[in-house]
Amino acid sequence: MVALPAGRVPVGVQEPGCAPSGRNMVAGESHNTGCKSLRGLNSGIPLTRIRENHPMKNLRRHLRSALTAVPFAATVLLQAQDPASSAPPARLGSAVFAWDKLVAKPTRLGEWRHVVAQPTATLRRFECHITTLDAGQISHPPHRHPQEEFFIIKGGMLEVSINGRVQRVGPGSLLFFASNDPNNVGNAGDKPATYLVFNLTTAATHSVALPAAADSAAPDKLRSSVFDWEKLEVKPTGTGERRAIVSSPTITCTNFAAHVTTLNPGAVPHAAHRHPDEEIVVVKEGLIEATVNGVAQRGGPGSIFFFATNDEHGMKNVGATNAIYFVIRVVTDATPKPARPAQVGAAVAMKDAESDPRRPDPTRRTEK
Repeated sequence: MVALPAGRVPVGVQEPGCAPSGRNMVAGESHNTGCKSLRGLNSGIPLTRIRENHPMKNLRRHLRSALTAVPFAATVLLQAQDPASSAPPARLGSAVFAWDKLVAKPTRLGEWRHVVAQPTATLRRFECHITTLDAGQISHPPHRHPQEEFFIIKGGMLEVSINGRVQRVGPGSLLFFASNDPNNVGNAGDKPATYLVFNLTTAATHSVALPAAADSAAPDKLRSSVFDWEKLEVKPTGTGERRAIVSSPTITCTNFAAHVTTLNPGAVPHAAHRHPDEEIVVVKEGLIEATVNGVAQRGGPGSIFFFATNDEHGMKNVGATNAIYFVIRVVTDATPKPARPAQVGAAVAMKDAESDPRRPDPTRRTEK
C-alpha cells in the first residue's frame, strides 16, 4: 500500500463524516459544514486543473496502481493456494439416479431437480436435470445452443416449438433438439408437466457452424425431431414389447440411438453384457433392477441408469407389473472401437487357459 504524506487526503477520497457534493469541488473547500478541507493544495484551484507536474497527481496515480494491484494479487494468491480450482472434474462412471432420491427445488415456474453435470469417457460434458412446469408456463423464450439436447416427457402435455413450428405431445414422447435450432416448450395442459432434459457436449460441439441445423447441408444427420409416444410402432418380443424410435448420426455425435423396451414381470432383456458406447436408461413405468459390475440397484418411474463404457451390466423387471424403459445409446469420436472377433477369441482362450485345472501353478514349489 502506498504511504500517504502526513495530513494529506488523496483526491477523490472523502474524509469521515463528509457528505458528497453535487458540484465540482475546489481545493481547500469543505464538502459541508464541520468537514476538514483538503489540505496541502492551493486554495481556489479546481481539482480538474491541477498542474501536470503537481506532486498530488503522481500520488493519485500510484494510489490507483496500488489499489488495483491488491485485489489482483489476492486473487492470484488464492488460486495458488487452491489446487482444486484448476483440477478437472471427475469422469462420471456407471451410476443410478433414483427418482425418490432427487431433491425437488421450487422455482417461479414450478420445480427443478438437478441430476448430474460431469464429463464421461466419451462426452466432454453430460448434463441432466428434470423440470416441472406449472400449467400455462413456458420453459423460456425460444433459444439456441451448440450442444445437442433431448427431452423425455414424464407426465403432462407439452407444446413444443422448434424453428417456429409448434406441436403438442404427451407422456412418453421424446424430443430431440439439433445444434443451434431455436426451441422451447410450454405446459399446454391444466396440470403440472414434468420432463427430463439431457445435454450432450462432445468434442465436435464447439466446432459446429453457427447456422441452425435446419439450415445446414447435412441430410444424413438427425434433425430436430418430435417422436410422439402415441405414434411409436409396437412390436412383440419374447420378453414383452419393443418400440423403435431412432438410430442416426447427428451433427455432433457419430450415432444417437433410442428405443423403448417393455419387460414382462420377472423377465430380463438379455444376459449381462458390455459395449464401448455409453448408455442411458430412463424408467417410464414399473420397477427395474440393474446390475453393474456385480452390484444391483433398483429404480422406479423417473429413475435414470447410466452405464459407462465397457462396464458389464444387466437388467431385470423385479416388479409385479410390466416395466417400460427408454434406452439411449450415444457414440462419439471418443468412443472406443469394439474389439475384433479375433481379439475377443484370443482373450477368451487366454482366460480359459488360466482357469484350466491342468495348467501348472507357477507359484507352487516342486518337490525334489
